Parts: sequence; structure tokens; C-alpha cells
Amino acid sequence: MARSIQSIKNQMLAEKLTLTALDGLNSPSQTAFWNLMLYLPAFAINIFEQILDLYKAAQTLLANQSVAVTIPYIYRRTLAFQYDATVVQNLVLDTTTLAIDYPNIIPAYQIITRCAVISNGGGIVTIKALKNEPPEALSNLEKDALTQYWNPVNANALGCAGVNYNILSVDPDQLEVVATVYFDGQYSAVISASVIDALNLYLKNIVFSGQVTVNGIEDAMQAVNGVLNVRLSKIQIRRDSQAFGTGIVLYDLANNINIVKINSYSGCTIEETTASHTFVDTLTFIPQ
Repeated sequence: MARSIQSIKNQMLAEKLTLTALDGLNSPSQTAFWNLMLYLPAFAINIFEQILDLYKAAQTLLANQSVAVTIPYIYRRTLAFQYDATVVQNLVLDTTTLAIDYPNIIPAYQIITRCAVISNGGGIVTIKALKNEPPEALSNLEKDALTQYWNPVNANALGCAGVNYNILSVDPDQLEVVATVYFDGQYSAVISASVIDALNLYLKNIVFSGQVTVNGIEDAMQAVNGVLNVRLSKIQIRRDSQAFGTGIVLYDLANNINIVKINSYSGCTIEETTASHTFVDTLTFIPQ
């Protein structure tokens, strides 16, 4: 990351102080010749380091978007998957570039809204995909089409030869968060909705691995305007197919449990829907 002009200049000043031959250069004026001779190189170095940052970011973006099948690439291309119940969406090979894509990009057919990608080793990659908002599992036909989209059983598929892409699509995991939120009293009218929105946004923005973290949950609440402190009591997560209370306890203050992080089974996590255990039910707000 590029250093600031002042940071670079301070490093030069520190070096100057070690050179007794330069003790005579001591004018406090910002326009003193010796001061300008430090500022101008510092300015130039700062610009150069910013250019390096831009170059590095551009190279990272190119790598993530390249045909090399990285996890970000699989994630991005899964979100680009197209499906229509009546018009089959076939991939086409460009014989010049050897790139494979749809002949027509139709956003309305891009049904995947949530995705997580897990490299299992041994030539197996698990792609967890859901559709719609709120997210739900793909139908069998949609799942089969996504499987063909990745697995090179057909000539025109995105996956690498020798790699098996396992498609998992089940309804989202559900998360209960029991916590006390201490807040500035002037935010009383909006604090509950704001914290719940922040939690849901945190869950929605989890990408690539579908990993839920205790710190991520706490940070999401702590970042809300008006929140002064957050005291977590219990966090538990379950698969949609599991009954409430039979999942995994991620955090429990009373029993000294802190797993720290966990990958959701479905690749996506939403607020617990069981009555009396939604965020509205389990978050306590105390004004200060």
C-alpha cells in the first residue's frame, strides 16, 4: 500500500538527523530549499507507489477473472449461469480464443443469487448455489443444468478436465443470535431495525466460502450508528433440514464455547425463522 507523502518525508528527515554534515539545514520554513528537496522526492515516490498499487490491483483482477479456474472465477461464473424453462441455454466455444460462454448474455436468465465454492482436494470442487431473494434451493432441472454447465461431460462446459464439480443446492442455513446491544438513547426509534438490517446484510455479503464468523456478526452490529457496545450471549446455526436447537452452537458465553467460525452447509445463511428465535426476539436493546 502506498505510503503517504508525510510518511516518506519523515523517513528522510530521520535519516537527515543521523548526518551531522547536514546540521546546518535547520530552517523551520516550509519553503526552505532543503525542506523542498525532501518534499519533492517524497511526492514523486508517493505517486510511484500509488501506480504500483493500481498495477497490482489490475493484475489481481485479471487473475481472478482469467480462464484459470480459481475459486473467485468459479464463483463469478456460477453467478453468470443462465437458465430458462423453455429456451435451453447452451454454451458456445469460440474457436479463435477458445473461450466458452453464452452467445447472448441475458441477465433475466441469471437465476443464481447466492454462491459458495469449496475446494475439497482430490480433484473435487463443491459449488453451493441458491436462487432468488430470499434465497431458496434450485429445482432438480435447474440443478441438473448447472451440473452440466460445469462438468465437462459435454464438449462445451466450463470445468477443467479431471475435476468433478459437485453441485449442492439446499435451502439456506438459519442463524440465531442472542445478544444485548447497548446504544445511544437518541437512536431509540431506529436502533432495532438498523442492527437487524446490518446482520442480514452481513449474511448476504458472505462470498466464496459461505463462512460465518463470531467476529463478523459482532462487528456488523458494532458498526451501526448509535451502537455503543455489544454483548453476545449465544450464536447457533442449523441446516434448514434440522429442527431448531439441533444444529451447532457457534458461541455460548455461559458455557465458554467459541468455535470462532464455521462454513454454512448450504453456502448461505439467513436469520432464524423459528417463532420466538428471530432477530427481533433474541436481540435486547438497552439505552445508555
